[in-house]
Amino acid sequence: MALMYPQAGPKVNDSSVAEPLLYRLLEEQLDDTFYVIHSIPWLSSFTKEVLNDNSDIGEIDFLVFNAELGILAIEVKGGKISHDRDGFYYSRSFGHSISRLDPISQLNRGVFALQKWFREHGLETKISRAFFFPSSEFSINQLPPAYKDFDQCSAVSLVIDQKDISNVGDRVISIMKHHKRHYETSPLSDFHIRKVIEMILPSIDASPCWISRVKSDNYLWLRLTDEQMECVRQALADDRFIINGWPGSGKTIVAVQIARELSKQNKKVLTLTYNRLLADKLKKELEGFSDVFTLYKLAWNIAEKLENSRVSRIEPDVPEKSTAIEQDERIVRDIKSGRMNGFFEHYDCLVIDEGQVIWKEAWEELKQAFENKKIVVMCDATQVFEYEKPVSLAWLENILAVQAFTLTSSLRVPKKICDRLKLFTRPNYTVQNPRQFENDTLSELVVPSPIFTLKRLILSLVAEGVPEGYITVLKPTFLSVPDDIVPNGVNVENIGRFRGLESPIVVIFANPAMTNSEFFVAYSRATSRCISIFEAYHVKKGEYGVIGPELYNSNPALVDKEVNLSFTETIFNQLTLKMDIIHPALPLYWCDAWKTYILKSDKESGEIIRYLLENYLRTEQTPEVITWSKDSRGTLSLIQSERQDIRNQFAGEIHEIRGCASCELATPHSISVLNGGKCLVCSNEFDGRDELFESSWNEIADVLSGQVLRSSEERRNLPASLYIIGAFIKLKNYRYSDDVISAVNDTSKAINRLALTYSLCYLTYRYSKGDLRVRIKDITDKTFEWNSQVSAFNKQSWNAYINDSFRIFERYKIVKSEKGGWREIVKPLYEC
Repeated sequence: MALMYPQAGPKVNDSSVAEPLLYRLLEEQLDDTFYVIHSIPWLSSFTKEVLNDNSDIGEIDFLVFNAELGILAIEVKGGKISHDRDGFYYSRSFGHSISRLDPISQLNRGVFALQKWFREHGLETKISRAFFFPSSEFSINQLPPAYKDFDQCSAVSLVIDQKDISNVGDRVISIMKHHKRHYETSPLSDFHIRKVIEMILPSIDASPCWISRVKSDNYLWLRLTDEQMECVRQALADDRFIINGWPGSGKTIVAVQIARELSKQNKKVLTLTYNRLLADKLKKELEGFSDVFTLYKLAWNIAEKLENSRVSRIEPDVPEKSTAIEQDERIVRDIKSGRMNGFFEHYDCLVIDEGQVIWKEAWEELKQAFENKKIVVMCDATQVFEYEKPVSLAWLENILAVQAFTLTSSLRVPKKICDRLKLFTRPNYTVQNPRQFENDTLSELVVPSPIFTLKRLILSLVAEGVPEGYITVLKPTFLSVPDDIVPNGVNVENIGRFRGLESPIVVIFANPAMTNSEFFVAYSRATSRCISIFEAYHVKKGEYGVIGPELYNSNPALVDKEVNLSFTETIFNQLTLKMDIIHPALPLYWCDAWKTYILKSDKESGEIIRYLLENYLRTEQTPEVITWSKDSRGTLSLIQSERQDIRNQFAGEIHEIRGCASCELATPHSISVLNGGKCLVCSNEFDGRDELFESSWNEIADVLSGQVLRSSEERRNLPASLYIIGAFIKLKNYRYSDDVISAVNDTSKAINRLALTYSLCYLTYRYSKGDLRVRIKDITDKTFEWNSQVSAFNKQSWNAYINDSFRIFERYKIVKSEKGGWREIVKPLYEC
């Protein structure tokens, strides 16, 4: 029996039936490894005090603890529960509606507060959620989205209702196991559980949540410091002034203060910046104090005023990686034209933010335009992208004939993030951060599926009470985030456009091609919390600039585990779908749950055989077949029924495994935007089993496995893919290395895959004899005669395909080139 609190029985409250019932069922149906607390009403006052939320919060009805499975909060609602477009309502007598209710919000408020309290007391864990509706019954299809969950493989109901009364304990365990898989929480010791129980029952806690922490950060670190005030005083006194500083040192705050003070002295101020979004922010900050332009908008305004504008001269956004040299030259010409035609005469002062990314020619024109006037420049040479034409701090100091004032305190960035920035760029001066070190201000998540993690992370933050407007998702320019991943109100922005701006919580949706400078800028935009999401596969490969190797070396076992979880093969095997093999010699199966054929590699046949069978199926008229390679990460390939030309690119949509609410099963879903991510099973995309195809397949398998003998001429006349499969089977099905498998996968046409596997078969035979040197001409001559379909090609063309194959082998460092058309095998081809 479960260990219950209070031990004397359920607490007396306004639930006279439902909560006592669940108390009894949990006590009876869970064993003594479970601890159950009934009714924690003090969370109402906690949430009111911390969140200024005066709504009727209620209580957490039940908390269930288990050392292995974690913590589960259960919201109980007795009476007959119904649901319409306005949400849930219930009635307890004669079907009359008593009131509307929102179980998810009631539970989330309590869970949010308790979870934060745990964290502040050293317990890093997630509290999972469930709902007990004992007088109602819902199918999973009837439940609103918030009351069911999807992992990558299946749909899970979070509601325990009337049909579950006899197995409430099993349902509780099932939901807790699901959340444990999703959150990957560490086990709790009995000591920790008892300590937590001792803390909960007598105590009321008011530790700060993220909302109050953000408000506190804004209050404490936005005010001007003594160092910044001294900087402002000197800037106002000097005609030329450069302010240098690390991210978070307050350069933009100082620039705003300087512009305001100059305006108060009846000076006409022009403020320039490079970034359009930063310019928009400065316009609001300096309304009534200064004109604010990007460099591009300044040039546009000059051209318009001088009546030289053209229809195509629309104000551009901040150029990223594609800045045309002609555009930069035109901007310089416009600024020069403005200088010579009196555009700048009515300005007394020039204030520039992001001075490091304004190129030399533009700088020289601006200096001449303000030759005998005040110029104040904000500069941070660390925040520069590879595609920009920056100027150095030393160059600025030289052209303005002044030494920079360096702000040494990084205030706006949390200390842990500030320390991490030094991995990407080391400052050449001492940077101080006066903030307290808080471990949870920076999280770097190495995961199998970044897009899935991003969606769940944003939903989790919002469910914890973080306003959408506090969250910004930063990404490289070339990477898109689907609209259904991020809810309305959450800002999604390119890293380049967000330089100079900030957000309380920054989520970095990282890409392997990102540079150190992009990571530096992205990390430094967070004022309270930064969460970076990395794909484990690319971390293991050492990508993501300097941060990738750092993450892998810090915990290689965890990264390897996450990489394995990302593979389609692992995801599919977790589904435990029943499959019928068509013939034991070849890995083609019928999957009744998906209503389609599945081609997958297995230990007996290996990945090379699967590749060649895929080749064959793509170039013949067959039913549709789902397949995936050994390297596939969460994606499936659909072999369409139409015959494809052997010399053309492989055609067919890419799909992914996702939970389907209609099928109540994890199924293949189209990734194509045109198909709207439809489920291929419930949309009846597949035609069912094909007896004629299976009969033909069995005949092929009998021949290739040697169960039916054929003459050498008959084997030579087999389709080229089938012939070489037979040759590999005779080679004892060697277990080829990962590099060899990746090389075979690095082909996008059937003919290239044929040439590469024919070459590999030849190499394998020579390698098995200890001969490591081969000549391209010999391979072409030999393999050209093996099969009649290959011999039908022009021999010169076949030689070109063989040469292409060896270029791939060289790229994976399997062979190296020598003079006279020779190649040497320099890596083991297979495991002995």
